[in-house]
Amino acid sequence: MKLEKIQRLGGFAVIIGAVLLAAWSILHTILLPNFAHGSDITPLILNPHFCWLELTALLAVLFLVFGFAAIYSRFYSSSGVLGFIGYVFVTLAYILQIANSAWALLIFPLLAKHELLYPLFGGKIYFNDTGILIFQNMFLAVMLIGVVTFSIALIRSREFSKISGILFLTGVVLYGIGPMISEYVAVFGVFILASGCALLGLRLLRPSIEKAN
Repeated sequence: MKLEKIQRLGGFAVIIGAVLLAAWSILHTILLPNFAHGSDITPLILNPHFCWLELTALLAVLFLVFGFAAIYSRFYSSSGVLGFIGYVFVTLAYILQIANSAWALLIFPLLAKHELLYPLFGGKIYFNDTGILIFQNMFLAVMLIGVVTFSIALIRSREFSKISGILFLTGVVLYGIGPMISEYVAVFGVFILASGCALLGLRLLRPSIEKAN
């Protein structure tokens, strides 16, 4: 298959991932109860909407992983070391998010159904576990490095509009700091992120500027 066709498929994948991400954010806020960090999340996990919403988030990230590979293939030759570092770290962050979503989808409901395991979530054992804390902090660090470097590479690129890179960076930042301010800030951040991803996907549906020249 020609690279141009793969890039077009990647464009569709990014757009689908962006739509799923935005839908997940809205429905998660509406359908699931809001819990403070560290509180008992057992009722949230046992909520009938929890599993299919987690599946939606997982599918969104899977589409975005493929889509961002296509994005990088479009401007890798001109993005230099910065673009490569950004792509590697963004991809790694997505992989960690996939692992986290898969765990939440397949393991959390199983554990939450057993009364003997209630303290795992309600007693803050899960939130205070050293391994979990390391994983979460590593994910945040990897995502921060990836988003900043990849966004700068996108903004500097001739292939993609500067606004798409700015929206991508702004959306992730708002989503990251949102829980500390308001859940609505996080939801708005996801919308901004999804908008940036959609613009990137739409650009992949059109011919490359470099090849046109």
